[in-house]
Amino acid sequence: MSDSRFHKDQAVLDRRGDRTFQGNVDAVSFTGDGSLMTFTQVIVHDRSDTPADPPAGTFLMWMDSATGDVSMKITDTGGTTKTALIADFSAL
Repeated sequence: MSDSRFHKDQAVLDRRGDRTFQGNVDAVSFTGDGSLMTFTQVIVHDRSDTPADPPAGTFLMWMDSATGDVSMKITDTGGTTKTALIADFSAL
C-alpha cells in the first residue's frame, strides 16, 4: 500500500513531503530541481463534472466545460472546503 494520498487528476503532497502526480502533467517548459517547479505555461482542460473536494491543506482548479468558467476549491488544514469562481467566462 502506498503512503501517498492519490486523487484523480490531482497533484497531492504525500506524508514524506514529496509531490506526487496522478494523471498527466504536460509541460512545454519548466525549471527546478524537483523541490519547486516553475512552469512557463500551464494548460487546464475543461471537465464536465465538479471535482471532489481536495485533501486538507491543498487546492485544485478546473474549467467548467458547459460555461467556460474557471473555479477553485480550497481545503484548509482543518478540512473545511470552500469554492471560488476565479473567472466568469461570460463576463470577460
